[in-house]
Amino acid sequence: MLTEDGQWQEGTIILETLPKQHRITSLRADFDVRISGSDPIADGFSFNFGPAISHAAVGEDGVTNGFSVTFDTYDNGGADSAPAIEVVYDGRVLAGATFQGRASGRTNVWPVVSQTFNTGQNFVHVVVEIVPGDTGSVANVWWAGVQILTSVPLPGTYSDPMDWSMALGARTGRDRKSTRLN
Repeated sequence: MLTEDGQWQEGTIILETLPKQHRITSLRADFDVRISGSDPIADGFSFNFGPAISHAAVGEDGVTNGFSVTFDTYDNGGADSAPAIEVVYDGRVLAGATFQGRASGRTNVWPVVSQTFNTGQNFVHVVVEIVPGDTGSVANVWWAGVQILTSVPLPGTYSDPMDWSMALGARTGRDRKSTRLN
């Protein structure tokens, strides 16, 4: 469990089991997640792969150094794109998809998909992968069996990293949600 159904919580799992001194040419993370709580659910979670992931909390916005897929469940207004899944590299958003639940009257930043983050009592399957492409590595993301983001090009600075770790992190704010992994 990353967060319980309560306010002002953070939870992080860091996986440092990748072989040291080996270049990672491709990566596939498969996991099941259940998100439930108040309506709207807040704030989200992230999958991260990067160098020197610290033991500090990693929330829905991901890490600032390396690769992140952010699952931002709460529309904060302003320039926020949530609810959305976004691929982020070194803190720069590369691509995204907006989920159902955006405040009415707000302009969508990304294409809208017919998905929702609130899974109730059910787990949904998530896949995040980085694979070699024709001109460099690309990222793909699936949510609940649906490919949401396809062949997102990663910058040239992403080049078969080594000694990187993975982390999953989540955060709640004033509104609540429970984030459970399976």
